[in-house]
Amino acid sequence: MKIKICSTLSLILGFSVAASPASSGAAESRSASESEASRLAPGEKEVAPQKEAITKASREESNPEVERNVRLYFQDVERVIKEHAQSFRPEDRPVLAIYGEKIVPYVESYLTNSESRVRMEALGLLAKAGGERAAVIVGKCLSDPHEQVQSTAVQALSRTFRPADVKAVWEPLRPQLLRYAQGASSRSGHPHVAVFLLERIGGSSVIPELKALQKVPEKAGRAFNVNIFNRGEACRVALARLGDQDAAREVRKLLKSNEPHLIVEGIKDASELGRAFAADVLDLLEDKRIVPDLESSGSNLRYRVCEWAAIYLPTIGHFQFTFDESENSAEEASVEINGVLSKILVHKQAYTAEWVESVKQRARWELQAQ
Repeated sequence: MKIKICSTLSLILGFSVAASPASSGAAESRSASESEASRLAPGEKEVAPQKEAITKASREESNPEVERNVRLYFQDVERVIKEHAQSFRPEDRPVLAIYGEKIVPYVESYLTNSESRVRMEALGLLAKAGGERAAVIVGKCLSDPHEQVQSTAVQALSRTFRPADVKAVWEPLRPQLLRYAQGASSRSGHPHVAVFLLERIGGSSVIPELKALQKVPEKAGRAFNVNIFNRGEACRVALARLGDQDAAREVRKLLKSNEPHLIVEGIKDASELGRAFAADVLDLLEDKRIVPDLESSGSNLRYRVCEWAAIYLPTIGHFQFTFDESENSAEEASVEINGVLSKILVHKQAYTAEWVESVKQRARWELQAQ
């Protein structure tokens, strides 16, 4: 699952303060490398950096020009937060577009700012700048006192940084990810993102740690969520993908459970494990039992085991099966969500006996054709 890390101010104030991608900034910096340094005359107002104002000094480790413009950037950020202003635009302070990774050492200091929204903005800049040094710095934010900063950091490491950058600094990041995965709440945090990153970068070397994490009890109040993996579920899936047979047997045990909601949990796991579980899920297309634990979440259009199986089976088996998405295929339906009756648009062919049967026939044909 890929996401785009947006700036804190975008989330809070409804407008973007994120700069352009760093990749274009590197080229622009090289093309402007012959420009002269811009210096302020006495009493002259500081202005935003311009592409033509890049200096030879901007390539050096210690760069007053970059430091000054990063400082101006965060002054504007703090002003927007303090005044609830909406006049700040990315092009006013294009530090990332112009300087790229050179901003990293100067942005780092803002991760200790007392305002969590400033720290979030700094995280966003570091993630977009990329590079090994930024990855190490962002890794330290996994222990930030604010849960949203932690979540932003782990998602940036997983989805914004290049895997090569994360792998290059794997040794210091590994214990930080493990601590985050163990301590983060599955209800409001993202321990599953840390687990899957550990799996992806660490491979079989993290199997012992994942088995230990799997035993960490979930915090109270975490209900089953068919759309998000909790820590234990993520560990089970990661271990199964790494070839751990005990984890694979656990998934099959769920699929054969007498409890409908546990079966759906197994179906969700199987959706991440591929065609090896297609035959197990195919059998569930005959199961007409209601899954009461999921009805209250607004899932009453697909509340039987057979319907959950039909939803995920094309993904599990990599089967070519699509809905008719024409206007004539949709209709309005009433759905109870959190005790409130709401009207939503659904496909007429979905969640019906005919639809389940068509998925069953297609799945059988695909499996026989292997």
